[in-house]
Amino acid sequence: MQTIGEKLQEARTRQGITIRDAADATKVRSDYLEAMERNQFEQIPLADVYRKGFLKIYAKFLRCDPERFLSEYETPGRLAAPRKAQRETFGRLEVAGSAGEKTASAFNAGENAQEPDFSSGSVEVVRHSETDRKKFTSYVVVGAALLFLAIFLISVLTKCGAAKSDSGAVGNPDATVQNTAGGEPRRDSMLPAVPETLQYNVLVYTTAATKVKIYQDGNPGNVFLDEMRSPSSSQQGKTITVSGNIVVTGDKPDAIKIRIGKEIFGNPPGSAGFRVTSPVQ
Repeated sequence: MQTIGEKLQEARTRQGITIRDAADATKVRSDYLEAMERNQFEQIPLADVYRKGFLKIYAKFLRCDPERFLSEYETPGRLAAPRKAQRETFGRLEVAGSAGEKTASAFNAGENAQEPDFSSGSVEVVRHSETDRKKFTSYVVVGAALLFLAIFLISVLTKCGAAKSDSGAVGNPDATVQNTAGGEPRRDSMLPAVPETLQYNVLVYTTAATKVKIYQDGNPGNVFLDEMRSPSSSQQGKTITVSGNIVVTGDKPDAIKIRIGKEIFGNPPGSAGFRVTSPVQ
């Protein structure tokens, strides 16, 4: 007399269905199906209500009478002479969802657990495939690359902002003005070194009566202009010839303007003077 497992395997092989096909269709783990075909239901580590549920699903899938199988399952001696079947490689599936969430409690409750609803003919499963792992790895790599790019951009923008804040340039980028608040204008080590032999013309005019002093940057003894100036317009100023970088000071620095070509430079309020980098490079 055939056991339940032998009848299940015979029905499956007769229809040309593999264990993997059956697991895909029924959503029951392949090792559970193999245990049933070996007539080793005790190998399914769940309460008996779940074993009967899986048997009912598998029998219906194989177009067999599930009630006849359940009746035979409950017959004493049904587990006699378990058969060792060849195992088909399929992988491991984890039972999840509404039925899977009840697994632990049903297993601990034993035979008195309430039978779950297997009327849908399937149990939801969660699969962990190689594709999922590859996707997760790719997400991690892309995320790390984006984080590195963001850090790099922030670093570049921070350096650009610092460079701009150090520059006191006004007007023509070829003539850089360096301003200081109070005291002698500071020497900026970043100013380009300009040979003293290179000369250019500067138009000096004032918006109020003030003393004007213009001397060579780094050499206060080389004075190009040191006199009292009356108010004048940009067309009425005094043109002088200077060389190298120059420093412009006076008793009213705010009233002093200089013109180099078409560019006009002045002193910001509250500063003792300003420095102009020669446009001759």
